[in-house]
Amino acid sequence: FNALRNKGFFFVSSLCAPKEQVLEREGMAYRHIRTPEQIQRELTDSGFNCLKVNRYTYKEHQHVTFLVQRCVN
Repeated sequence: FNALRNKGFFFVSSLCAPKEQVLEREGMAYRHIRTPEQIQRELTDSGFNCLKVNRYTYKEHQHVTFLVQRCVN
């Protein structure tokens, strides 16, 4: 089952970091923060073409958005 048609558009918005991070609480991982490059690679490996990428840097964190298009049959 495909939730998005071929050539359909998808918007991704994610917290990111310059280096991959795993945040833990009481010895348990509760958040995995990837780099923008890792997120983009995951999208392209999943059959999406990244049309536009925007990175935002704030005081304590970074954020990235992607406009992607599905390009697999």
